[in-house]
Amino acid sequence: MQSKGPHFSWTNKTIWTRIDRVFVNVYWYELFGFSQVIYMANSLSDHAAMIIDTPGCSKPRSTFQFCDIWPRASCFFPLITARLQGISHLGPYRKLEKFLRQIQVALQQLSRSQFADLKQQQLIDALRQQCKAEWITYRDDCTRVNQGFLAVATIPQNYYKGLPREKDIQRCCIDPQVICMGNTLAIDQQLSLCASFLNKDIKTAMFSIPNTKFPVPNGYSNGFFKSTWHSIGGLVKEAI
Repeated sequence: MQSKGPHFSWTNKTIWTRIDRVFVNVYWYELFGFSQVIYMANSLSDHAAMIIDTPGCSKPRSTFQFCDIWPRASCFFPLITARLQGISHLGPYRKLEKFLRQIQVALQQLSRSQFADLKQQQLIDALRQQCKAEWITYRDDCTRVNQGFLAVATIPQNYYKGLPREKDIQRCCIDPQVICMGNTLAIDQQLSLCASFLNKDIKTAMFSIPNTKFPVPNGYSNGFFKSTWHSIGGLVKEAI
């Protein structure tokens, strides 16, 4: 077993040795493989006290995720305005990066102070979803819903079973004249796709993305940029 503390526990004035040890078997390691023994300092006795410790697992690093309810707080927009100060000397992209990094700490403090019960509500919602999933899993196999699931599951199986079994399938080349017979982009439409975009196009694109979309890796959803566009819209446009 792994140990901590003084290595030697006894001496006869000439030789130092350890006379106190802990022995465990395979069954112990299967249950407490992460345990360790701590040897305490020597006392009046020749033997040292030993404590078997089971250190706790390291707490995982908490991740940041923006909540759409945060802008309802009265101090939300003053926090945004305060963090915009002091970054004017940086480049466009660096300003946006530093602003998002600084405001993240402030928003986490805001969440803990005014929205501390959101975590508990998320746990309750997760338990409800788990109960619903268990009910669907262990419900009566003869219900109409389950029969519908079985019918849908056989559709892709029948499709792949009906595909031709030949290894080599002859395919003809695409005829450009056939493509021209359909709807194609004109020259001016092709040039418009390559043209430079305006600031209003950036705002239109940002506001067209729903808030329910998965946030970017730094945790900011599109709801953050929508709610603070009047303050950081120019910063986003410069970075893009």
